[in-house]
Amino acid sequence: LEQLARSGKKGFRQLLEVARLTGRSLSYGSIAFGMAPRINAVGRLGDAMPAFELLTTFSDDVARDRAAQLDEVNKKRQALDARIFEEAMDELDSRSDPGLVVLASEKWHAGVIGIVASRIKEQFGRPAVLIALKEGMGRGSARSVPGFALHEALEKCSDLVEQAGGHALAAGLVIRQENIPAFRERMQGLFDAEKEKIASPGALNLDAPITLDECSWETLAELDRMSPFGPGNERPLFLAEDVSVISGFRPVGKNHIKFLASQNGVARDCIAFQVGHHVAPEWNTYGQVDVAFALEENRWGGERRLQLNVRGVRKAEKMP
Repeated sequence: LEQLARSGKKGFRQLLEVARLTGRSLSYGSIAFGMAPRINAVGRLGDAMPAFELLTTFSDDVARDRAAQLDEVNKKRQALDARIFEEAMDELDSRSDPGLVVLASEKWHAGVIGIVASRIKEQFGRPAVLIALKEGMGRGSARSVPGFALHEALEKCSDLVEQAGGHALAAGLVIRQENIPAFRERMQGLFDAEKEKIASPGALNLDAPITLDECSWETLAELDRMSPFGPGNERPLFLAEDVSVISGFRPVGKNHIKFLASQNGVARDCIAFQVGHHVAPEWNTYGQVDVAFALEENRWGGERRLQLNVRGVRKAEKMP
């Protein structure tokens, strides 16, 4: 990361510029959420050559042009992502357990459905398969949870799919449109047979209790020493108990909830992504709450703030 920050490659410097990372120390998050999505977007939506040209050019003009192109395509990818997610959620009841999710549409882009499948999997804690249809054929992308191996399940559906490949937690497939109902039914049956081994929706593996005053820049720096985070090394989740909520839970964006948590005179910004605005009225009846979250840095408008990325909220369960 230190070498990347000092890189003299013209394309990389321009990519840092459009990602608003110039002059900042780079973290795994800078790469995963700032730079990689821009590099990947052009390949997802069409031709990956502009990304190759960006990273190999010796020309300032070409670097500037390709970085701007990648940034613009990434914005289109984000818009597609948001639209497909919203359409998929419209077909699901966000308040109940959907079981294994299999959804298909002729309006969806095959290059984006994997991202949306991941978001649905995170939302419900259940495997998700999204299929983009075109002229009677579907290209699918699947994401799963520990306990349900996609590659094994797809092998048992080999008579229904044209192609399939992947591993336990992520896979892709090609399927004829007329086979999707039978595929959905069989995959749901396979999931039901393994359901007892899979954590219930909303179940969280918490790493430690914590107080809000312990949620400091020093703590975040120590946590970042364990990065990069991902499968096999998940970002630590903490539980802050008996927390006050200042001015209530506020719906923001399309499906997010923001609030200010307070404990022993210390306040921290909190956001719960993709939980749905409908939870705010219920959460506002809780009074004191317990909050499960990952500690992270939020950069906005040139400012750095500590933020609790909330994964769960419940009415405070005070210990005797």
